[in-house]
Amino acid sequence: MTGLLSTNWTVPESTSDLSAAARATPAAYYIVEGILALCGFLGNSLVILLFALEPKLRLTVSNIHLVSLALSDLLMGTVAIPILLVALQGHPRQFPFCLMLLSVVVLIDTASVFALCAMTLDRYYSITRPLQYSVRVTKTRATLAALLAWLVACLLVLPMPLGWHHQPSQPQCSFVEVVSMQYMTYVFFSCILVPFLLMCGVYIRLYGIIQKQLKQIQALHETGQRLHEQDPSIRGETLQTAVSRITRRVNPQDVASISNLDNFHRIKREVKTATFFAFLMLFFFVSWMPISIVDALLYFGVSVSQAVMNTCVVLSHTNSAFNPLLYALKADFRAAFRQRVFLACRSRHGVNAVGPTRETVHNL
Repeated sequence: MTGLLSTNWTVPESTSDLSAAARATPAAYYIVEGILALCGFLGNSLVILLFALEPKLRLTVSNIHLVSLALSDLLMGTVAIPILLVALQGHPRQFPFCLMLLSVVVLIDTASVFALCAMTLDRYYSITRPLQYSVRVTKTRATLAALLAWLVACLLVLPMPLGWHHQPSQPQCSFVEVVSMQYMTYVFFSCILVPFLLMCGVYIRLYGIIQKQLKQIQALHETGQRLHEQDPSIRGETLQTAVSRITRRVNPQDVASISNLDNFHRIKREVKTATFFAFLMLFFFVSWMPISIVDALLYFGVSVSQAVMNTCVVLSHTNSAFNPLLYALKADFRAAFRQRVFLACRSRHGVNAVGPTRETVHNL
């Protein structure tokens, strides 16, 4: 993650050396970073605004964690990338201020990881303990969990401003002079690699559980159909009633997870939600893993070309810029956006028309 500010890849011997390094940075790099910052600001601001304005979005607990991730992406565009561009010029010159800014950048990166971890735990609890989840996981508790993710990120970043850094030889804000590469290697393993592997394991486990539940429900459904066709005493009953009678003969432990056919639709929804969050997780780590590996290589003394480093930096920032496009894949956010656009157009043109019905919005 040092790629956010590790633009001075060798320690400058003088201010002129630093200025020369800044002038050597291609203009296209500034342009691309500026575009990514703007896209990250606009897209994530829209996501947070929709969440604040639309009550339906706030009804879904998982959206709280999504907005937490959107907040870190918004800060990436409005804080981290601008710091990068300023640091290219060696500013700020005051060491305490420089150290504070660099710590904030690492905090933003780390907060994104733990927001994804909170999402993963939320999905795991929702699928493995559906009855408890609906009762215990409230919006207040989900908000506290999102805040806890930020708190954990702060604690992991705290060693950097407290002493795990270097005092620069020149009054210039150079990442490689200020930040210990040993510390960044620690961040890579503790905040990137280990969480990634754990989340992959959780999602693999979840899909195994989902497949098992679907097979159980299908078997229960088929058994109900056969009994409905063969047993004269239940031919006048609906299939739902027959299946409910069958469930009373099933092991109570199984009934907790497959009590009736409604679970089938619930699990289908959970599959879609879990797949969405798993894709978000994979996109994040595909974007950030290259620059994290580069940071580790720098610590072990491996030479990496400037072009490769710049490419990895830009790749990491695309995550924050493109995440809002992924949020549009969620039906509730897509419906909320269409509803807001419709209302804005109606208000602008003074059209007294009826907006999308509840059923229409639900099916979007």
